[in-house]
Amino acid sequence: MAAEPACHVRAICWTCKEHRDIDLQALAAKVDPDYSLIDRRSPCKLTDGCKGWVKFMYLMGVYRHLWSYERAAIWDARDRTAEEKHAR
Repeated sequence: MAAEPACHVRAICWTCKEHRDIDLQALAAKVDPDYSLIDRRSPCKLTDGCKGWVKFMYLMGVYRHLWSYERAAIWDARDRTAEEKHAR
């Protein structure tokens, strides 16, 4: 993770509609300077009880996603499978 001081990254959950700016310097110190947020998501902790997933976006004029369309398709398939299992 090239934690540039001028780079703005935001965690967004489309389930609870919350977001939070990410402190890249603190994250790099906590995990590893080579850690990448590209094609990553994590369980939402922005709202208590939210079952959604946080995805990451970076600011370059406008916020742009940090995931590929291929990864999004994988996540969507996993989410549908989990929902189907939960509905049974």
